[in-house]
Amino acid sequence: MLEKVKTNFYWFEERNEYYLFNKNNFYIYHIDKEMYDFLKLTEKNNIKRHENLNYNYYLDKLQELDNKIDFFSVDISDEELLDRYLKKKFHLINIVPSLTCNLGCKYCYSQKARKEINTDSVFLSKDIAKKIVDMICKDDIFGDLMSIRFVGGGEPLTNFEVIKFIVESMERNKKDKTVVYRLSTNGLLINNEMLKFFKKYKFKIKISIDGPGFEHNRSRFKNNEQYNKLIKIINKSLIYLGNEDVIVAITFYPHKESAVQKIKGCIDLGFKYIKYQPVINSDIRSIKNEYHSKLLNNEDDVINFYRNHLLNTDINNIKFLDSIDLIIDNINKSRFKYVTCYGGINDVAFSTIGNIYTCNRFINNDEFKIGDIINGIDFIKRREYIRKVSLSERHSCKDCFIVGFCGGKCVYNIYSLYNCYTSTDMNICQSSMYSVESVKKIISLFVELKEKKPEVLDLILNREYF
Repeated sequence: MLEKVKTNFYWFEERNEYYLFNKNNFYIYHIDKEMYDFLKLTEKNNIKRHENLNYNYYLDKLQELDNKIDFFSVDISDEELLDRYLKKKFHLINIVPSLTCNLGCKYCYSQKARKEINTDSVFLSKDIAKKIVDMICKDDIFGDLMSIRFVGGGEPLTNFEVIKFIVESMERNKKDKTVVYRLSTNGLLINNEMLKFFKKYKFKIKISIDGPGFEHNRSRFKNNEQYNKLIKIINKSLIYLGNEDVIVAITFYPHKESAVQKIKGCIDLGFKYIKYQPVINSDIRSIKNEYHSKLLNNEDDVINFYRNHLLNTDINNIKFLDSIDLIIDNINKSRFKYVTCYGGINDVAFSTIGNIYTCNRFINNDEFKIGDIINGIDFIKRREYIRKVSLSERHSCKDCFIVGFCGGKCVYNIYSLYNCYTSTDMNICQSSMYSVESVKKIISLFVELKEKKPEVLDLILNREYF
């Protein structure tokens, strides 16, 4: 019994409260200090020798928890997982309309790919786009409920006419399918014609911005002229489309910038939904100690800011942070991630020449190609890819407390740093909101909201993600 506890559980203190967390099925138990102190002793394997300790009493209490909430989950085999995932249909369809961009952001994952492309494949043609639409509408591998998301590559709006062509073709041919259209953009090319089109087809728009003018310009522009233009476009977009359909994506350098200040700046601009992430590229290996210490400070600041915001803000004025909300949602649904992400499982990406990849970040990398518009999906390559990104291949991750939240980290980030699928070290494990200390704080926040602000927790659990 005790060995089960030590294998499956993590116990911790946060804000003078004590928690027992099952990493296998995400159950949380709010325990008292007496039980916490007992569990702490088990870490030293000396509980039987401890004087005045009623060993059996605590084991009985743990057994009660076991009976009450079915703490101990049964492991699923690798083959069962593969079969389960291979039966899934694609519901998130990423389409890359363009491999050219009107900016040159220093941290962009597409910079290398853009340097290597053939000039004939820069823009998605209407001929290729028609074949993509035909495949999405006719092939049973694509689900009846789907999101079509126009992404980089480059800046999607440099090929707006093909975006229009795809949407209008889908509307004519989708039959009983339900489709939501999404766009990731730097925002600078948005004009009145586009806004009318986005509103007509109920687009969800994600605009990227890197904070106040001087920080945004450091990564993207040389002066304030374009930044000021972007702010005007953002204001017009929020007014015309509303803050339910326009969100912001922030990228920040943890060793240089404050994530909280950037988040506050985006709230001041009128955004309701905020997605944020640290820059991850090969540079972090040379500054890893500074990078990680500053990143952890940023994480702590963001979680404390968000906690105070959720607990003390009128419910009609609540703003939402994607990274934290997703963890809260996973806790609530006991959603364990057996894979790093759902690329190749639920998600798929079409390139400008009609090749099909597990993720748009791997466009033009044949190792991640799983089909094309002529031959369809290569199910052997799809199966092999899913096997490679599953936790069964991440031996160093299996016993980690937070593995169910991250599934072993983003495949692209690992591959771009180490040119393989499975390497893990502090460069990866501390390079997102999914660090051990952060998850402990978010578990505590989940319990606090459940007990003190259930109406706010309901908003988080029922929100939409972009």
